[in-house]
Amino acid sequence: MNSLLIFIVFIGIVLFIYHTSKPNPNSLELQPILDDIDPIVMSKVNNGKLNVWTFCQDEDYSFKMNWRQPIGKYNYKYPFQKLCVETMLKHLSGYDINFIIINRKNAHLYVPNFPARLKHSGFGYGDKPVNDLLGAHLLEKYGGLWLSPYTVCLNRDYNPLFNDCKSYEMVTFGTSPNMITNMVPHKNKTYVNNLIIGAKRNCPCIIAYKNLLEQHLFGKQYQYMYNHVGKNPEPLSEAIINTKPLQKHYSSKCDGSYNINDRKIHIDAMLGKMPLQFKDPMSMLFVSVPYNEWSTDTNYRWILNTPYDELLNSNIAIVETIKSVM
Repeated sequence: MNSLLIFIVFIGIVLFIYHTSKPNPNSLELQPILDDIDPIVMSKVNNGKLNVWTFCQDEDYSFKMNWRQPIGKYNYKYPFQKLCVETMLKHLSGYDINFIIINRKNAHLYVPNFPARLKHSGFGYGDKPVNDLLGAHLLEKYGGLWLSPYTVCLNRDYNPLFNDCKSYEMVTFGTSPNMITNMVPHKNKTYVNNLIIGAKRNCPCIIAYKNLLEQHLFGKQYQYMYNHVGKNPEPLSEAIINTKPLQKHYSSKCDGSYNINDRKIHIDAMLGKMPLQFKDPMSMLFVSVPYNEWSTDTNYRWILNTPYDELLNSNIAIVETIKSVM
């Protein structure tokens, strides 16, 4: 009897310590994110609502405090990504959609044929080429709207955009990063940005886009480069030209990629201290942060590891933009 009583008291103490030491749920944990442990997750994805997808480096969406690294002590892992995801959660939560965050842990549940190990490509999860391919696989299989990581959502009415994603084969934004200026109107609908893409399920253009991405990333990389000598890789633009989908295009004033001088906003300006001067702030639906350089240039990787509190007080241009919509 005494042993049983001692055991019950011990269990009670353990539960008390666990609940008192557990951190308060942050804004991410309180949102209705579809979870990989949900037994009916796949039926939710196919429930007739528009699927809005993004990728997150953090495996459980909670952006846990980082206790191991002295520099990042008492701070979140992936702090800048936390800020961007919070804008999505804040401004997409009021719509009748499925907002789904994919990570390395649950990706295989949604796209089981996606190459989870990409060592031979030189890329891994989090690198832009792999994120692009992940978005193509998801759109081919389920359709919806793909928001690349580090997309900033604004306080806008997204219903017209969501309706366009249901009505058109393809919804595209902005212009290709290989176009420095926005002075070629007839090419704007073809040479598009691939950070935000809407598409119907099994869209031929998305299938062609996915195949071109895989050629570029994997075994046929040299063949792809041979067939594109003297040209910058434009898989999405090439797919649009070849398949000619029924397309709705939002210009570069809608994705925050161009400034008032009609020049593309470089990552240096995003991470600088001068306020961002967007081309048409009232027409913007998103801010597409051009994060490709973060995988290839170590000079920019500091933004990924800067502590959360320091980011909020840094006066960095893109952070100030995020703070203005939170």
